[in-house]
Amino acid sequence: MKTGISVFTEMVLLAVMICCGTSRADVDASCYWEAAHSGDPVAQCALGWCYAYGKGVPENAAKYAEWNLRAARQGHVPAMFNMGYFYYNGKGVPRDRELAFMWYRRAAEKGHVGALNHLGNIHCSEKNYTEAYFWFARAASAGSADAMFQLGRLYEIGMGVKKSVSQAVVWYRRAAANGCGSADLALARLC
Repeated sequence: MKTGISVFTEMVLLAVMICCGTSRADVDASCYWEAAHSGDPVAQCALGWCYAYGKGVPENAAKYAEWNLRAARQGHVPAMFNMGYFYYNGKGVPRDRELAFMWYRRAAEKGHVGALNHLGNIHCSEKNYTEAYFWFARAASAGSADAMFQLGRLYEIGMGVKKSVSQAVVWYRRAAANGCGSADLALARLC
């Protein structure tokens, strides 16, 4: 199973690999086993990653979710985000929209930009544009170029907000200034 993990979790794994003196190729569950079983949430999240990619343990989506759930219950924000993703997509756990939203909201309340964006995207896909705007605005205020782009899109089309090309241009410019290539294309189209 190849499942995306949060950027924060990737950074933690990299730091652990450096401290353990290992390369990405030889990182496995043995690096995290003891700490994870002792209750360390970062190690639990990392051990889950090992189950996701078969590093020292057989690939097992349910174990990936199980170790992330242990970390999430301790307040580990990247694991909260991961649990939202797992429940929303049915990865290692039964698909459950309510649990997905609960975990995404918990991560979002702690400032996890990915969770804020996911909530905005989910609400967009469900055509609940007012709610999508709320989550994208929070993610944009945290510096997310993707959310800035999405706000521009909402303003351009008038979804969840009053249509305003001038506001769309403002948000597209902010997104472009933060590295969003799609915003450059939108600006070329509008300006």
